[in-house]
Formats: sequence, structure tokens, C-alpha cells
Amino acid sequence: MGTLIIFLIFNTKIMDLDSLKPKMKGYGLSTFSGILPDTFECEIIDIIRNVEPKRNLIIAKLAKQNLEKSGVVAGMSGSPVFINNKLIGAVAYSWEFQKEPICGITPIYEMLYPESFPKGGNLPVRNFTLPIALSGNLDEKATTLFKQLFPKNITLLFLPMGGSEKKEKEILPSFGYAVGVNIIDGDLKAAAIGTLTYINKDTIYAFGHPLFNFGEVELPLTLGKIHCVMPAYDLSFKLFSPIKEIGIINYDYQTAIKGLLNKKAKKIPVRIKIKDNNKKEIYTYEVCNHYKLIPFLLPICYSFSYYSFALGRPLNYTIKNKIKLRLSSKDKKEEFVYEKITISDEPKSWEIYDFYNELKTILENPLEKVEIENCEIESEFLQEKRAAKILNISLNKTTFQPKDEMKINITLQDFEGKIFDKEIILKIDLSPSQYFLFIGNPDELFSIFPLREERSFLKLLENIKKGKKGNLLKLAIYSQTKGIILKDLGYSLPLSLRRLKEKSLSEISSFTIYYEKEELSDYFITNSKTLIFEVKEEK
Repeated sequence: MGTLIIFLIFNTKIMDLDSLKPKMKGYGLSTFSGILPDTFECEIIDIIRNVEPKRNLIIAKLAKQNLEKSGVVAGMSGSPVFINNKLIGAVAYSWEFQKEPICGITPIYEMLYPESFPKGGNLPVRNFTLPIALSGNLDEKATTLFKQLFPKNITLLFLPMGGSEKKEKEILPSFGYAVGVNIIDGDLKAAAIGTLTYINKDTIYAFGHPLFNFGEVELPLTLGKIHCVMPAYDLSFKLFSPIKEIGIINYDYQTAIKGLLNKKAKKIPVRIKIKDNNKKEIYTYEVCNHYKLIPFLLPICYSFSYYSFALGRPLNYTIKNKIKLRLSSKDKKEEFVYEKITISDEPKSWEIYDFYNELKTILENPLEKVEIENCEIESEFLQEKRAAKILNISLNKTTFQPKDEMKINITLQDFEGKIFDKEIILKIDLSPSQYFLFIGNPDELFSIFPLREERSFLKLLENIKKGKKGNLLKLAIYSQTKGIILKDLGYSLPLSLRRLKEKSLSEISSFTIYYEKEELSDYFITNSKTLIFEVKEEK
């Protein structure tokens, strides 16, 4: 096998599609056990031309290496196939529940010329399965988020991964070697696995299909070891573990991934410290540095950490989080710090999609191009649910005169059922009109007053700090521009535009805030209430 590999490196010729005919026989290279590739047999069945714009597909039947029993194996994507010792392409597609090992081969010319194919948002039409090796288990929400990383036509196959294997000697990757793209490294490892198709000096081509179809990227490429092939009724697969990083993937397109050997991909270090009254744990990760991947990968790391820490513990708790992001732009570097508090009966820090949205807002903002250089999170578990629900709000009167003192009484109930009151005294100057008094969770106010589009990046960061903080008690006084009159003076109403429409005597118009205030609370505020009052002229 070693002699064959050396021969291919220095003597690889390419066969064009027009020279390929049905019933031609040849061989392919793929790793089925260990590190070195083995040879399998191949017979051309037919060629499907123009299966997509500028795309063709070679259909072939494989044999040997137990493929007659296992069928085409997930992880063989990228396995080079040769006819008359000329490279024709890479095994890239197969179908579930096949009775014979028949595969789709991506022609080598389509893999070598990525500029011929659309990039980015133009999703490939073909459906295929992508094996993802994981060193741990993800909870349901993290799994769902992970799947959203990839185009919809890609079915992920989650497989167990071992730790990094020790290498006995220096290994030079070549045709048919098992390779992976490291998506997450550290206490959780995740890698998309496949096979190396072609190497030209330091440039490599692999997979025969896309990964994310992002176009230009910078992702870590790793050499791998195959523990065994696991035969399955639906789709057999390879069990894979990483050995060492060997370069970067710098291009991800419809027909292949392309990379450079002996390069180091930039990654984002992540450190998560979690503690409670009994212990403290520190989790460390490295994730791919790509603005479209980071909003997915950081929450997945956090979710995995919290799941690991809270496993077997009581489910009712409060979590305090401090998130630190080191941001860099063209002109400066700064540390962005914000805090959150949440209650949970699941092992997670806060709603995972909230954090995804915040990261996406930062990295895809149109105001300033920024990168996240590193991330730290400090979390504290309190073994109680410090949550409070607002039962009612009331005023000392329902009709006020300008500059009157307003006494607001808030009745709350905590998670254990204890009821308590909080009083707030305001002295504000309001013009005669009808007003709404909002008290509660700030997020619910956004249903009427969504955050406006900011023109300042710093202001955008400030909005992220305010949003979903958890333990903020928001107070706001607002009215409608056209001065709408509602019937139910003095009663708490649900914060709902539909309800307001039902109660109104004229059409709904836009709202204007006249006063707002936020107070830190010892509790996570779970809801909100709205009250109506009037200000009248002095007689």
C-alpha cells in the first residue's frame, strides 16, 4: 500500500468524463481501520450528466473491504477512485437501505475548480449524510442548534469519538487518509469526518461535497484514525478519532472542501467557570473563528458545560451568569461584559437561543466589523428558584393632576408561594391625557416598543446588556399619540395589542414613552402587568 501511495503522489493523472465508460473497472482508496488506507474495487455503472447546472454524477458499484455486506460507509466521502490508474473523482453520495454498495462519485474536475460553482447562499440540491464525531452527549436544544449549522439537505449522523490518539511517528497525509474538520475542540470535541481525495504539493481536496457551503473559510483540518467500520441496516459508518491537526480548510464549496497543509487555523478560546456551594468546575474549548459559526458554537459549548455540571443535581435552581467577550475591530480592542440571571428546571444556563441571537447581532451588525477574540463565562448555581410573579399593581388613585405624587404598590409572589409587596413613589410632570403604566419583565415591553435600529455600535451593545437580564424590574409610562380612551380605568390588563384593540373606542395608534426606569431585583421577574390612569387639568 505504501508503494502505491508514493506512486500516486508523483504520477497522478486525471481522466476526463468523456473518456469514462460503463463497465470500466478500477479501484479506490479509503481507511477502514487504523491510519493507513486500503484498496477497494470499483466498477462504473453509468454517468448522469447535467444532474444539476454544471454538475455531473458518476454511478459506480463498489466491492471488497466487506463493502458487499456493509454497503457504502458514511465517512468514505472523498475516497479517491481510479480507472486505469487515472483519478476520476471521489466517492461522495450513497443512499440508505441499499441492497448493494452503489455510490455517487463527484468527478475530479468539478472538485478542482470551485470558481465554476455558486457559493454561500446557493445551497446544493443533492441530499447526503455527514458523519459528525462527538466526544460527549448534547442535550436536545444543543442538538437542534447544531443541526441548524448545516444546509437543510444535509442529514447529520452523530457518532461517538475517542480522545486524541497518540501518534507513534510522523505521518504524512495522502490519498485515502481519514481526515476531519475540527468544529469544536477541548472538553467537547466535534469533527465532521471524511476522506482526503487529492493532494498537490501542500494543497488538498476532500469530501466530494460541501461542509457548510460558506465559500472562503478558515477551519482546522485534522488527520484521523478509524477504529472500525460499524455495519448498519440503514447506513454503515466509520468510528473516528483525531490524531493531530495538519492544516486548514480555506475553501468550502458545493463539490469539495479545499485546504492547505502545515497551516494553523485561528480559533477562539472559550473558558467557562461554574460553581455552587459545594464545588467549582472549569471547562475549556476552542471553536472555529467564523462569524456564521460562532453564534451556534458558543451556546453549544455552554449548554454542554451546564449539562455536565448539573447532571444528577436538583433541577430547581437559579443561575447567575457574567459573560465576557473580548472584541476586536479595525481600530481597537475592548472587553464587553454583560450579566444575566435566570431560573431553570433544566440543566442549562439561560435560554440557548437568546444567546445565539445576541452573538449573531454582534457579529453580523452593519455598523462595525468586529471579531470575538476570546470568551469567558462565570456562572453561579443557587439551589433555589429565586423567581417572582407579579400578581397585581395598584395606584393610590386613578386620576391625577400634573405634578401629583404617584404611589405604586406591586404585589408579588415568589416560587414558594410567599406573597410580598413593593412600593415605588414617583413625582413626574405629565400633560393631561390617558396613560399606561407598565411594570415587569423588560422583554415584554419590547412587544410594543421593539428596539429601534441603532446607528451606533456602542448603543447596540448597551441594548444587549439590557435585554433579557432577568432580574430587572422595568417601569414605564407611555401613551398613544392620538390619545385613545379605554374603558377599564384602574384595572391591570394583559400586555397585548389585541386586548388593547378590543377595549379601545378609536383606532390604535403608535405609542410614546414618557418615563422609564429599571431597578435591580433579588428575583427573576417572570411576567408583567399594565395599568391605565388619567391626568387631568387642575380645576
